[in-house]
Amino acid sequence: MEWKAELGPQGYDYKNTIANAIFFNTGARLSRYTQNATYMQWAVKTYDWMTSLGYIDSDYNVYDGAHVEDNCTDIDKAQFSYNAAAATQGAAFMYNQVRLPFPSTFPLPPPPERIIGQRFEKKEKETKPRH
Repeated sequence: MEWKAELGPQGYDYKNTIANAIFFNTGARLSRYTQNATYMQWAVKTYDWMTSLGYIDSDYNVYDGAHVEDNCTDIDKAQFSYNAAAATQGAAFMYNQVRLPFPSTFPLPPPPERIIGQRFEKKEKETKPRH
Protein backbone atom coordinates (compact mmCIF):
# COMPACT_ATOMS: atom_id res chain seq x y z
CA MET A 1 0.00 0.00 0.00
CA GLU A 2 1.34 3.42 -0.93
CA TRP A 3 0.39 6.83 0.40
CA LYS A 4 1.85 10.28 0.77
CA ALA A 5 1.12 13.36 2.78
CA GLU A 6 1.89 16.11 0.24
CA LEU A 7 0.36 16.90 -3.14
CA GLY A 8 2.54 16.28 -6.20
CA PRO A 9 4.49 13.32 -7.56
CA GLN A 10 7.39 13.43 -5.04
CA GLY A 11 7.25 10.77 -2.37
CA TYR A 12 4.76 8.41 -3.98
CA ASP A 13 7.57 5.95 -4.63
CA TYR A 14 7.87 4.95 -0.96
CA LYS A 15 5.95 2.08 0.65
CA ASN A 16 5.99 2.70 4.35
CA THR A 17 5.33 0.34 7.19
CA ILE A 18 2.63 2.35 8.91
CA ALA A 19 0.22 2.16 5.95
CA ASN A 20 0.78 -1.59 5.63
CA ALA A 21 0.72 -2.24 9.39
CA ILE A 22 -2.61 -0.43 9.69
CA PHE A 23 -3.94 -2.45 6.73
CA PHE A 24 -2.75 -5.63 8.50
CA ASN A 25 -4.23 -4.43 11.79
CA THR A 26 -7.58 -3.56 10.19
CA GLY A 27 -7.80 -6.94 8.43
CA ALA A 28 -6.99 -8.76 11.67
CA ARG A 29 -9.58 -6.77 13.63
CA LEU A 30 -12.31 -7.15 11.00
CA SER A 31 -11.59 -10.87 10.80
CA ARG A 32 -11.81 -11.14 14.58
CA TYR A 33 -15.10 -9.31 14.85
CA THR A 34 -16.87 -10.55 11.71
CA GLN A 35 -15.40 -14.09 11.49
CA ASN A 36 -14.93 -13.38 7.77
CA ALA A 37 -11.99 -15.43 6.45
CA THR A 38 -11.30 -12.98 3.61
CA TYR A 39 -10.18 -10.36 6.13
CA MET A 40 -7.85 -12.87 7.75
CA GLN A 41 -6.40 -13.84 4.37
CA TRP A 42 -5.60 -10.21 3.63
CA ALA A 43 -4.09 -9.72 7.08
CA VAL A 44 -1.89 -12.79 6.59
CA LYS A 45 -0.85 -11.70 3.06
CA THR A 46 0.07 -8.27 4.37
CA TYR A 47 2.07 -9.60 7.31
CA ASP A 48 3.84 -12.12 5.08
CA TRP A 49 4.67 -9.36 2.57
CA MET A 50 6.13 -7.12 5.29
CA THR A 51 8.27 -9.93 6.73
CA SER A 52 9.39 -11.28 3.33
CA LEU A 53 10.77 -7.85 2.39
CA GLY A 54 12.34 -7.22 5.78
CA TYR A 55 10.03 -4.46 7.00
CA ILE A 56 9.71 -6.71 10.07
CA ASP A 57 12.83 -8.79 10.64
CA SER A 58 13.32 -12.13 12.41
CA ASP A 59 14.00 -10.30 15.70
CA TYR A 60 10.69 -8.40 15.29
CA ASN A 61 12.35 -5.08 14.62
CA VAL A 62 9.86 -2.99 12.66
CA TYR A 63 11.48 -0.65 10.13
CA ASP A 64 10.02 2.39 8.39
CA GLY A 65 9.70 1.35 4.72
CA ALA A 66 11.42 1.22 1.34
CA HIS A 67 11.34 2.67 -2.18
CA VAL A 68 9.38 1.12 -5.03
CA GLU A 69 12.04 1.76 -7.68
CA ASP A 70 14.40 -0.51 -5.72
CA ASN A 71 11.68 -3.19 -5.46
CA CYS A 72 11.32 -2.31 -1.76
CA THR A 73 14.75 -3.77 -0.98
CA ASP A 74 16.36 -0.56 0.31
CA ILE A 75 14.84 -0.84 3.78
CA ASP A 76 14.97 2.37 5.80
CA LYS A 77 16.08 1.04 9.19
CA ALA A 78 14.51 3.94 11.10
CA GLN A 79 12.25 2.61 13.84
CA PHE A 80 9.19 4.42 15.13
CA SER A 81 6.97 3.22 17.95
CA TYR A 82 3.77 3.75 15.97
CA ASN A 83 4.92 1.21 13.33
CA ALA A 84 5.65 -1.40 15.99
CA ALA A 85 2.42 -0.59 17.84
CA ALA A 86 0.20 -1.04 14.76
CA ALA A 87 1.92 -4.34 13.88
CA THR A 88 1.77 -5.59 17.47
CA GLN A 89 -1.92 -4.79 17.85
CA GLY A 90 -2.68 -6.61 14.57
CA ALA A 91 -0.66 -9.60 15.79
CA ALA A 92 -2.60 -9.59 19.06
CA PHE A 93 -5.92 -9.69 17.20
CA MET A 94 -4.67 -12.55 15.02
CA TYR A 95 -3.46 -14.49 18.05
CA ASN A 96 -6.69 -13.85 19.88
CA GLN A 97 -8.82 -15.40 17.18
CA VAL A 98 -6.77 -18.37 16.00
CA ARG A 99 -4.41 -19.37 18.83
CA LEU A 100 -3.10 -22.17 16.63
CA PRO A 101 -0.58 -22.11 13.77
CA PHE A 102 -1.97 -21.89 10.25
CA PRO A 103 -0.27 -21.93 6.83
CA SER A 104 1.70 -18.70 6.96
CA THR A 105 4.93 -17.23 8.22
CA PHE A 106 2.84 -15.41 10.84
CA PRO A 107 4.51 -16.25 14.18
CA LEU A 108 1.87 -17.58 16.54
CA PRO A 109 3.24 -18.82 19.84
CA PRO A 110 1.41 -21.74 21.41
CA PRO A 111 -1.24 -20.66 23.89
CA PRO A 112 -0.51 -21.06 27.59
CA GLU A 113 -1.65 -24.49 28.78
CA ARG A 114 -3.20 -23.10 31.93
CA ILE A 115 -5.71 -21.09 29.93
CA ILE A 116 -6.81 -23.53 27.24
CA GLY A 117 -9.89 -25.50 28.14
CA GLN A 118 -10.43 -23.77 31.44
CA ARG A 119 -13.38 -21.63 32.31
CA PHE A 120 -12.84 -18.69 34.52
CA GLU A 121 -15.64 -18.21 36.96
CA LYS A 122 -16.41 -14.83 38.40
CA LYS A 123 -15.59 -14.63 42.04
CA GLU A 124 -18.43 -13.42 44.14
CA LYS A 125 -17.71 -10.21 45.95
CA GLU A 126 -17.37 -10.65 49.64
CA THR A 127 -19.93 -8.58 51.38
CA LYS A 128 -19.34 -7.28 54.83
CA PRO A 129 -22.32 -6.85 57.11
CA ARG A 130 -23.30 -3.24 57.61
CA HIS A 131 -23.65 -1.94 61.13
